[in-house]
Amino acid sequence: MNRQERRQKFTLSEVERIREEALKVGYTKAVAYIYAGAFLVLHDKFGFDKEKCKEFARQTDNQVDCLNKQMLTYEDLKKCVEDEMGVRIV
Repeated sequence: MNRQERRQKFTLSEVERIREEALKVGYTKAVAYIYAGAFLVLHDKFGFDKEKCKEFARQTDNQVDCLNKQMLTYEDLKKCVEDEMGVRIV
């Protein structure tokens, strides 16, 4: 195989598909890391068992789904947390 043959040429749609797949993998891993950290804190500091952690994940996924469906915005969530709990999210 010569140098020219080793070079891969991609169409714009192929590049976009590869980009989307990479973003999806990155997003999935980031969410998994966040859940793992949250589960450890909930278990170690607040005594959550497996079922409570699973319910936490279900409820969190529900909130994210509402964001994805544009039923509420990130700003709505931040305001709600600040108003109801006094916690400011930057």
